[in-house]
Amino acid sequence: MANAAQRAYQPQEEQAGRVRSDWNQLVNSNLGRLDDEEEQHGGPMDRPARPVRLVSQSSSPRAVPAPTAAVQPRQQGAIGQGVMTRLSGASVPLGQAKLVIFVALGAVALLAAYLLVSTAAAFVGTKLDDIAYTETRTTNLDAYVGHNETTGNPTHFTAQNIRGQIAIIEYPGGDPSKAVAITGPYLFGKGEDKVPVTISVADINGDGKPDLLVTAKGAQTAYINDGNSFRAMKPEERAAIEKAMTSAASAASGK
Repeated sequence: MANAAQRAYQPQEEQAGRVRSDWNQLVNSNLGRLDDEEEQHGGPMDRPARPVRLVSQSSSPRAVPAPTAAVQPRQQGAIGQGVMTRLSGASVPLGQAKLVIFVALGAVALLAAYLLVSTAAAFVGTKLDDIAYTETRTTNLDAYVGHNETTGNPTHFTAQNIRGQIAIIEYPGGDPSKAVAITGPYLFGKGEDKVPVTISVADINGDGKPDLLVTAKGAQTAYINDGNSFRAMKPEERAAIEKAMTSAASAASGK
């Protein structure tokens, strides 16, 4: 009876031996693979503990599941961080480009505003001059200068800017039949036909007779009153007048 039981147990023992052999081969294979991965990874990894007892001494062997090796995920920090750095760095040039665009647009807007304001100011100034001096830039003056004024009437002056040429007409004592034309300065440049001209009288050489002063674009031209008409100033007269004016200015500043 005992021999029969022993003969019946021997196949089970052989089967258990084969299971243990297969199990040990599987474990050793997994451990060898883990060793290779540790060498590639450069550090220790979690490995399953070797089983002390794999199969119980029961009458029938149990199927033991194969162990699953705990493999740590690869460290992707360095690669991921590099990508994040490159992606975040790409936003810096974009911000700078936006800043340059905003500055350029602001400069263009300021330039456009300046051009608009300057054009509007020039247009308004021209219209105001049209109202004050008409489109031909004409001005008039009545003054006593001692020419044919026995009737008590002042002399009438009319000054015009005729396409850049300043022309003055004198009506001694207001008499049109004795009108005298005086050629004034010529203005060079574009738009000079729209420059207004003004006239006034003042004794600039101190001889007691009012002289004629013509002003255009801030420049003044003087015509000397010789008692009967007005003539252009001579160079020596200009030098004497400028010297007298300089002396008067120095005396005024000294006070």
